[in-house]
Amino acid sequence: MKYFLFLGLIACKDSNTTSSIIVFDNDMYDYTCKDKQTQTEIMISLQSCNNQIEHVKTEISFNTGELKEYPINELYECLWEDKLIVFDEVCIQITNVTVVGVLNE
Repeated sequence: MKYFLFLGLIACKDSNTTSSIIVFDNDMYDYTCKDKQTQTEIMISLQSCNNQIEHVKTEISFNTGELKEYPINELYECLWEDKLIVFDEVCIQITNVTVVGVLNE
């Protein structure tokens, strides 16, 4: 019984690790944050001409311990940019912003 469970876990792990990622350096992207009366707007902008990138996402850590992921859209060739709207957090709560590219396999 344990043998089959072990094989199942390996299969699940293998299927989840087939995509490669790039974690972009801080100097490759910009983000700004503005608190509004009813929401917080976070603008993310990345310039990357890596044609192997399938999609880009940002991971935002808050001082509450929460980590949220948001997709970033490609506006033009080599320019990824998006405005994220959050309602439960404010700018001062952001502890880290990471931008990640997921590569085509």
